[in-house]
Amino acid sequence: RQAPRPTRTGPRSGPAKPAGPVQRIMGHRDVVDNVVGRAAPKAAPTADDSSKKQASAAEEAAGPSRTGAFNSLRSNYADDKAGPQASAGPSGAAPVSGQGDPDQPNLQDEWAEVAERTEQIRQQQEAQTAGAIQKKDGADILYDAAWEQYCMKISVADSPALHDLEQKPHPVVDSSCSCGGGRRQALTLRDVPGLQRPLVEEKDRIFVLAATNFAWPDEFHRRMLNTVYKRLCRSQFDPLPCGSHWDIIGFQGNDPSTDLNRSGRVLNVIHMLCFSTKHKEVFEKIHQLSQHPEQNFPFACVSVNYTKAVMDAFRMGQLSKQCNAAGNVMETLDSLYMACMFDFYDRWRKGKRTIVKFDQTLKEVSADLLKRPALLIKRFKEGVKEVEMRNDPNRLEFSDMANLGMATAAGQAVPKKAAVRLGAYAVAGGDE
Repeated sequence: RQAPRPTRTGPRSGPAKPAGPVQRIMGHRDVVDNVVGRAAPKAAPTADDSSKKQASAAEEAAGPSRTGAFNSLRSNYADDKAGPQASAGPSGAAPVSGQGDPDQPNLQDEWAEVAERTEQIRQQQEAQTAGAIQKKDGADILYDAAWEQYCMKISVADSPALHDLEQKPHPVVDSSCSCGGGRRQALTLRDVPGLQRPLVEEKDRIFVLAATNFAWPDEFHRRMLNTVYKRLCRSQFDPLPCGSHWDIIGFQGNDPSTDLNRSGRVLNVIHMLCFSTKHKEVFEKIHQLSQHPEQNFPFACVSVNYTKAVMDAFRMGQLSKQCNAAGNVMETLDSLYMACMFDFYDRWRKGKRTIVKFDQTLKEVSADLLKRPALLIKRFKEGVKEVEMRNDPNRLEFSDMANLGMATAAGQAVPKKAAVRLGAYAVAGGDE
């Protein structure tokens, strides 16, 4: 067994031992106190403190040691870490950052700048979001309400559009009316050859609508077009006036007013609203085909083209017979517009046409509009009836598929009625 080492009571001589972990921690604590500006409480001197002072004096007298070198490094570290904050004032406290030294940045100003920059970035991201939506603040409007609240209240008598039409001669001479001496009456573009007099006022109203530019600030213009968009896209929110999202319903640019105001103007929107209100299922089917990966076509452009084709045929007097027979103008033009849209859809779907035959299909339907408008109406009514029958939930019949499967597995014959019904469903599904 080794004897216990004697306890040293006198001053330490010779080279000093390097500082241990506790001494290093206490040294860092002194640095923190200097940086923060805390002044350690001064304790009353004790016998141990006197012995430590004597030991330090003896070490300094003996020459530089490792402990002195470490204390020097620790002092330099404290000065570099604290910087200008390490120098305390008369009271022993360090100056606060950004207040005592004008070179130090103000933290409050820095955070204010960060908050401002963050808000700018957020606004830029919202502005750059394509197809963004607005809040649900616009109520949908139906066709009948739009006609009564907007179309019937526009000023017709003093419209500049009608005055401009009166200054231009009509290319067609009305043979149904002649003056004395057998001279035929010269017409202007405001006149429609062969149209009965009771329908003239309604005709003028339609001409004014076709000459009124679509404008986003107008509440009814905006509500009508937003209603069409939300029905086709099945959305509950109003779209932004400009953006790439209008390509979904077939507009060629970010602003639909550019395509609408080329021809037809507000009448284009009224026709689309009429179709979406009266025959929503057919309207949606045409739009769905326009989104087909191979058979896609610009839906809105087709609509604008057929509004123009109907108005051109009406101005030339090609549709006066149908308008006179129906006793109205707007309903007749609406029906012919929807018939053209459906005939385009029917030819496109059955012929599996692509965008290469886009112009050809437009011309084929326009030719039937001029030569056989009654046939277009007939085919449209048959097509609407067929679509409604397919979507009628009352035609759905439910079979006991479990019992049919068990009968087939057991080798039993399937009931004839069930087999015929399932075969009819298979044929209908193949037509789709």
